[in-house]
Amino acid sequence: MKTQFLLRTAMLWALALAATGRLALGAEVNPVLVGAWWGPSGGTALDVVVSGRYALLANWGGGLNVIDVSDVAAPRLVGEFAERGAVARDVEVSGNLACVVDGDAGLLVPIDVSNPANPQWLSRYEVGDSFSGFALQGNHAYLATWRSGLRVIDLSDPAKPRQVGAVTNDFRVNHVAVAGNYAYAAAEWNEGGVWIRGLRVIDISDPTNPSPIGGCPTPGVAMRVAVSGRYAYVTGSYDELYVIDISDPAAPRLAGRYASARSVGRVVVSGDHAYLVETWWDAPSDRVRSRLEVIDVADPTNPRRVGGYDSFIWLNDIAARGNYVYLSVYLSSPNRGVFVIVIDVSNPAVPRLAGTSGDIELTPGIAVSDNFVYVAKNWAGFQILDVSNPANVRTVGECKTYRQFDALAVAVRGTNAFVVGGELGLWVFDFSDPANLRKISVHPTSGWARDVAIAGHHAFVSADNGLDVIDISNPSDLRRVGLVTNLLGARVMVSGNRLFAAGFVFGESPPQGVLVLDISDPTNPRRIGACEVGGSARSMTDLAVSGDHLFVSGGMFVEISWDGRPPGYREGLLVIDISDPANPRRAGAFDFLDHSQTVAVWGNYAFVGVSGSLEVIDVSNPAAPRRVGGSAWPEPHGMIASQDRIFVAAGGSLAIIEMLPFIKSIAKDGPNIKLAWEGFGPARLQRATRLTNPDWQDLIGSENTNTVTLPTWGGPEFFRLVRP
Repeated sequence: MKTQFLLRTAMLWALALAATGRLALGAEVNPVLVGAWWGPSGGTALDVVVSGRYALLANWGGGLNVIDVSDVAAPRLVGEFAERGAVARDVEVSGNLACVVDGDAGLLVPIDVSNPANPQWLSRYEVGDSFSGFALQGNHAYLATWRSGLRVIDLSDPAKPRQVGAVTNDFRVNHVAVAGNYAYAAAEWNEGGVWIRGLRVIDISDPTNPSPIGGCPTPGVAMRVAVSGRYAYVTGSYDELYVIDISDPAAPRLAGRYASARSVGRVVVSGDHAYLVETWWDAPSDRVRSRLEVIDVADPTNPRRVGGYDSFIWLNDIAARGNYVYLSVYLSSPNRGVFVIVIDVSNPAVPRLAGTSGDIELTPGIAVSDNFVYVAKNWAGFQILDVSNPANVRTVGECKTYRQFDALAVAVRGTNAFVVGGELGLWVFDFSDPANLRKISVHPTSGWARDVAIAGHHAFVSADNGLDVIDISNPSDLRRVGLVTNLLGARVMVSGNRLFAAGFVFGESPPQGVLVLDISDPTNPRRIGACEVGGSARSMTDLAVSGDHLFVSGGMFVEISWDGRPPGYREGLLVIDISDPANPRRAGAFDFLDHSQTVAVWGNYAFVGVSGSLEVIDVSNPAAPRRVGGSAWPEPHGMIASQDRIFVAAGGSLAIIEMLPFIKSIAKDGPNIKLAWEGFGPARLQRATRLTNPDWQDLIGSENTNTVTLPTWGGPEFFRLVRP
């Protein structure tokens, strides 16, 4: 039994009753924190629902979190889904599989490119370390890391990449290339206490047990490596290209070198020519510039420059196939932007421009296979270019690789959670086993998805270009069965056969307000009423229904009034009478002088999340809401009243609060005492005649009411409320 003692108040009651015969209590009604789950840094919890023992949190930046709240004092995370993808910084291709990587973040994303017009992101693998280069051969990726050597990732099931081998001891790798049974690493390694820099050869005939077998020192730090035939080509920190004979992998040896006048970086080889990227600081233009250099390596002992092509503000990456070299470059003229350009090197002494793509925004990495160039585009994702006709380079397919799953709102039906994720649409998860939270399906929406409500077998998803009605009777096969095109980016909730939407309503005058739709036929939602609320549609943040009233939170600052009210009018909480759904009307409002984020209603009280606080508003008289309590709270964005508690999505976390029962008034009524209280759930009234060795007695049946009239006992009397 949980007891709330009101000793000081009880003694005041006794004194006041003797003097006046009546006492109306005015203490603040303050939320009490009973439990919290502190989420990951960087998250912003925006919405919460409760289903049985679980609270499901829509966490912007942290995905979907499933939290066991069966012990409210110690809620714990039991499942999550936080798919983020990767910023595409480099790319390699092997058959029908491409991989883009974000080496800085240690992320690898396999992509199915069997249909170039529709590449499909398959998974996201966290390496656990940053890496500076990688190679792809068959079903394995080989990652070059400075801190943990060479890592081997098995991609035979690209939906579930896994590490199967590594060379880690005293091994620092800058870059790696793979050919046949060997990996060639531009690296540093320790032999007998001496650190050596150069080319290290690794036997990968058994990818689960890669084994170093040979090495060739280089004068400078080995930075990049390419392999062609019996030679490896290594660029180094001394602005040189080293040609290394690898015909005997156990004893590679330096065969030749080419000294550049400028810094050299990336290198690729095709036939008898190596193609280098040179970079330098150009004083006249006061900027870094880059250039393609063509090196004849037909005689590996005497590599020599035979040609070059232009200079660029920046040359990001290089690939070669046959008589063509492909460059990702930043140009300033004639068109400013980032492009993939195709250089014809059939005459190596005079490379010429053969074609160019359109502006593709950001291009740190490219790879070529057959007639396609595969492009890593940073945050813009992954793109496939058809280069079969170099004079007409065209995009044939693309997909996002960085698509952070930003859960904005969540609704539950049975053991399925329906989550909206902005541009990613509607996602469905099975949380029957929260430890193995499973994504069932994804359905596109009419623009950026912002909110979701469920009625029966249908989900109503509010997006920027309309309200989608989606049949969810089979969660693995979602179907859109209806669309309301004039309701744009609204907040929505369902009560019975009515859907309430607060937001921008195209065709209404004024265009922002609360719309009431009849959804008895979900495939054909029908407008039955509307209420103008004033202010910005985007500022209406949340809805709650209790009885005949709809509660709307939001700042709703008005610059120009629609109905004669002066500019600057604003509301923190709006109460709308919906007793006649065809004619909803404004009933009352409360101004917080700040933007309110969310609202939940419990009995006669509205709980409103305002920037930095959680406010308690008495709405027993909807025409005159009044503040009766509150407490400081960090950024509450979503709330729900459930199981005699309030669950608050705040910051990136979940807070669970209770409202302590309190006696609102106590008065003499002739020979009787009349008491009224607010229980916030089951509460039992107890009575005593003293506070020393108190003789508390239960008032039978009091937990089923909130008022009682009792005969007096003829002396001092004390009352308290307890939880049954």
